[in-house]
Amino acid sequence: MEYILRDHCIFDFILQLLPLSTVSLNNYAPSDIHVFQEYQSNIIYKDIFSYADLILVPVALIVILLFLSFKRTQQPASLQPYYFKGYGVKLLGLFGFIIFHKYLYGGTPDSFSYYWAGDNLVRLFSTNPKEALQLMFSPLGMFSPEDYPMELSPFIFASNEALVCKISGFLHLISGGSYIVISLLLGLFSFLGSWQMVKVMSRLFPSEEKLIAWCCLFIPSLFFWCSAISKEAICIGALGYLMNASIGLMVFQERIVRNVLLILVMSYFIWFTKSYIVLAFFPSLLLLTLILNINKIKTRLLRFTILPIILIAVLYPAINFYLNSGDLISRFSSDAILEYAKTSYLYLSSNIAESAYNLGNFEPTIGGVLMKAPAAINVALYRPYFWEANKPIVLFACLESTLFLMVTLYVFFKRGLIGFFKAIYKNPIVLFCLLFAIIFSFAVGLTSGNFGTLMRYKIPMMPFYAMALGLIYKRVPFKAENLKKEVN
Repeated sequence: MEYILRDHCIFDFILQLLPLSTVSLNNYAPSDIHVFQEYQSNIIYKDIFSYADLILVPVALIVILLFLSFKRTQQPASLQPYYFKGYGVKLLGLFGFIIFHKYLYGGTPDSFSYYWAGDNLVRLFSTNPKEALQLMFSPLGMFSPEDYPMELSPFIFASNEALVCKISGFLHLISGGSYIVISLLLGLFSFLGSWQMVKVMSRLFPSEEKLIAWCCLFIPSLFFWCSAISKEAICIGALGYLMNASIGLMVFQERIVRNVLLILVMSYFIWFTKSYIVLAFFPSLLLLTLILNINKIKTRLLRFTILPIILIAVLYPAINFYLNSGDLISRFSSDAILEYAKTSYLYLSSNIAESAYNLGNFEPTIGGVLMKAPAAINVALYRPYFWEANKPIVLFACLESTLFLMVTLYVFFKRGLIGFFKAIYKNPIVLFCLLFAIIFSFAVGLTSGNFGTLMRYKIPMMPFYAMALGLIYKRVPFKAENLKKEVN
């Protein structure tokens, strides 16, 4: 096969070191193909547990806890009480995830499929190391299942699953191939990312550390779905580091090189796992940065005058470029995104009818999509309702979404219409969190189509929405003096 341009591969320098060749049947001995196929035919029955776990899991836990003990001493003293508690619920989430999906749930979760796909890559590495490395570090689209004479997991070549499979394959090599150890490592990354959110928000609101810790660490979906091998674990971990680095760069203007590198790397991980997180995060961050800089102007009249001018000056060229970019970013053009939104919604709502929800038909146009915005945001934030819970796992999501609805109504009526929006207007961080949550909820509510996928898709917005509600309720003021640089 001919290679496409490797313009999206962050590991391109590794590929340059490899003598590239097309994948061919001639690169594999018949005995290698036979052994691999025999293994592959039994892969779905491979247990996620093994006797080796009796040694590997305790060793991994000891290493992780020693690492966290060291890191805890480097955290602000006022935050240290939440450190091991936050990781403790992550372990509880992994235990619950395995028990539910292994012994109570009848299907095969994506987490197990990512594990088996990673194992595929390790098996390929033992057969043909060079081509395994090419597949591991190649961008999406360079290879397809037809290029290999043995049957590989289709997840390895899927647009949103490939990165998770490759990470799983890499972690196989350093974990002894243990599902639990790989989950512990990804859960650790997820926890450390969530902790980055706690740290940066606590710098902005030092009097609300308990509220922030609870919102970022102890929401049940966060420690249940983000504790095992999953896209959610990678995205939450990367989003936490992205948020800390972005606010450190754009708001605190500190650690420029470190933060730029973190932004690039974490954006890469998110973009090739769940790109809509990036599309919701950066517009919200841009608005936050503009408001904080405009607030430095002391004259109120000038602030009110200059804000719409700057917004138009920044947003109009960006939107105009996006809408007229043509083939330059054709994959992410407005028409492609709108068509994808409708296709995803129709597919998921019809193929998993047991827990499907219906927003009604809509046209793949800007007007048609915006007409569904209220319903899409509502379904992501507050549904499923109790009468829509037809499975135990959906009932779990129902309890959580109902709590969000009750807290939202309580905060709204407690503060009143004017007080509610006044708290948003006077606190740009609340506006940032709320805007991200709303844009994100709109995207996932419109495209999910069923509650089974929605309960996982909406996880990244939960801490942001919870923090916004908490800060509004407590009427926490935003203080410019909290923007001082961190002292090392």
